[in-house]
Amino acid sequence: MDELHESEPTLAAAIDEYTTALKARQARVVAMAPNRKLDRLEPLPASPVPTIKELHGRYVNEAGQLMKAMTPEEREQKSKVLADLDARTKLAGLLPKVLEAIEWHRRDHAFGEAIKGCSTRSITGKTTELYEAHVTEELRSAFTQELANLGLGGLDVILEMTGQKRCPHATAQAPYRTTARTREGLRYPQ
Repeated sequence: MDELHESEPTLAAAIDEYTTALKARQARVVAMAPNRKLDRLEPLPASPVPTIKELHGRYVNEAGQLMKAMTPEEREQKSKVLADLDARTKLAGLLPKVLEAIEWHRRDHAFGEAIKGCSTRSITGKTTELYEAHVTEELRSAFTQELANLGLGGLDVILEMTGQKRCPHATAQAPYRTTARTREGLRYPQ
């Protein structure tokens, strides 16, 4: 409508006047409806529809002349630009969903990377690496010596990687030692 105000100000004014008169007539008819009586209505101004049809025809003729004046390459280029603009118009409505999907994929990727960092294979590998780096023969000898200093030299104690998760622990074997369970599940030596 703004373009019409610039190029055809009289037509734009006629359209505004006609729509205002139609709205006033509609309000008057709605007000008369409860009485079921239709009073005399004021005549509408001249309809702008014939002028709009004439303007439409003029624009169609102008477009036809412009199409004839263009070379096939220009016509193809203009068609591509029009198709691109049409596609952009259609895609503009999808932008919020696309941005939401991008954000979801970013979060999904971040969670995936976090899960990779927590995999049991990585943890087991790091545990083995730390065990091999820090549980040396010197440490084993020092541990055995410390047990002997505490008076537990008769125990057969070994530091080793065991179990499915290969967690290091000390295993003590005492030939004459037994354990008993209580109701709470605690063990007491006997």
